[in-house]
Amino acid sequence: MHHAAMLEKLRTELAKAGSDAIFIAINNSFGNFDKEVSWLTQISGFTGSNGRAIITATEAVLCVDGRYTKQASDQVDNSSWQICMYPDANTITILSRVMKANQTLSVGPFSVTYGSYMSMLQLSKQIGFKIEILESTSFDAVN
Repeated sequence: MHHAAMLEKLRTELAKAGSDAIFIAINNSFGNFDKEVSWLTQISGFTGSNGRAIITATEAVLCVDGRYTKQASDQVDNSSWQICMYPDANTITILSRVMKANQTLSVGPFSVTYGSYMSMLQLSKQIGFKIEILESTSFDAVN
């Protein structure tokens, strides 16, 4: 299935689950390379081993470090995805732009460190959104 169609299926499943956005990260240090990389690859086409994605009903943002900027630009459909480079565009900056009060942010397992989670939690209290940690990133309808 084409990546854009997979992204739309994910958005449909998020809405069904009552979530307004999802945050997932690819990072070998979490030991999630096989699971979350393939999942993010299915919806974006990005095959790098380090990146973060925030997906809402209207936006899909992929943040990568400098090693993957060209690769992401080559692999990801720029009409569906916004590609940014961190640390210039970090998770908190993007979440503060896309999340609103009374919304729910789903977070994939193994996607954040404790420090990142605490930063997200602080932002969620400031803005008034809820964080929901997913048990898996397996949206059956997407796969």
